Amino acid sequence: MPSWASLLGRLAGWRPLWPVINEERIGLLCFEAAQAVSLLSAGQPLRAELFGPGGTPLATLDLSDSALRQHGLRVHRYQLQAGPHELRLQSGRLRWRVRWQAPTLSPGQALVGQACTRHGTPLLFSAPCDASHYPYEDESLRPWFDQPDAAQRVQRQLEQGLVDEATAAQWLHFIEHGYLEIEQAFDPALLEQVNTQVDQAAAAGHQGYVMGSSQRLEQLHRPEGPMRRLWLQPHARRIVEGLFGSGTARPAQTLAFLYGSQQDAHQDTIHLTPFPAGFMCGLWIALQDVQPGSGELVVYPGSHRTPRLRMHEQGCAKVVNQDWSEFGRRMVPVWGQWAAAREPVVYRPKKGSALIWHENLLHAGSARQFPELTRRSVVIHYYNDDTIAYSDSTGEPAMAATRQELGLAG
Repeated sequence: MPSWASLLGRLAGWRPLWPVINEERIGLLCFEAAQAVSLLSAGQPLRAELFGPGGTPLATLDLSDSALRQHGLRVHRYQLQAGPHELRLQSGRLRWRVRWQAPTLSPGQALVGQACTRHGTPLLFSAPCDASHYPYEDESLRPWFDQPDAAQRVQRQLEQGLVDEATAAQWLHFIEHGYLEIEQAFDPALLEQVNTQVDQAAAAGHQGYVMGSSQRLEQLHRPEGPMRRLWLQPHARRIVEGLFGSGTARPAQTLAFLYGSQQDAHQDTIHLTPFPAGFMCGLWIALQDVQPGSGELVVYPGSHRTPRLRMHEQGCAKVVNQDWSEFGRRMVPVWGQWAAAREPVVYRPKKGSALIWHENLLHAGSARQFPELTRRSVVIHYYNDDTIAYSDSTGEPAMAATRQELGLAG
């Protein structure tokens, strides 16, 4: 039975405007407008209005039906005060709205929201997410390990007994080189179950997988099973959260490999993009003892200090419909030049060991000298919950595990 609120809305001429599953977003609210688009004529103008507590007008946006169809409506959540909010969309006599209760922000989220407001980040928009929206020049918002006194902070914590010597050594290595290693950190029985799931997905041709190729198997964590348990494992999150220093680490995706990727040198942050910078990292887990010549992971120590490539600064259009041709012409050669100027390190771990890399670290897959050798591995990327998470390369908001999936309140 519909609620009295929805009945009154219909009598007043309002139709419901449904949100996308916003619990999976970080720092953004995304509102689905498929129903609205289906009732609009081509070229029909629209106006969206956002109201805060007490009916206070917050933002107005004039947009086209084509923008609404492609992007829906998006709101930067950390610029909202706690309390009731309403988003209205109108075109002539057609009207839609949605109401929700904005929660209280964490201190980190509030700082991000204040920085965005000062910068002029759009509160309400119907366009691709883009790095130009955010004040990346404000280095005070970056994580502790990207601050000038990072090494001194570790030394003080060690002297005060807040960290042990092994952790301090890992953090200092991360500060200087952009990655750290963890030996045999994962349950062998769980990893065997993950290997079985990967084998089954490969045999079934998951996402068009061709046996023996360097293709990756994406998002095997979505169904219930071993990969999902690994994705949600508290132990891995605690390691990442210890590195971030504050906030909750939320896993965003899984990439599984049977064989070496042979991928060119690249930085992840243009695809998995946080604001503020620095609050995303990759976790590479060995599902077997990695053998020489199998297409091992290669990292470039110190390369996390190179500039971040951003689409608007390179004059590169957003990737649409999986057409990566312009991206390949403009971005990949820059990474290749940077990698050529550095000495690579080959990562050849034992099963169950892991490597955590800084979001901006250059890394690659080496050539498969012996194509018959497997290089079983899983990559999980994590965002900090106090960020705005998106993909600068595609302009799409990021998706990650919900707080409920992680067993957390709110």
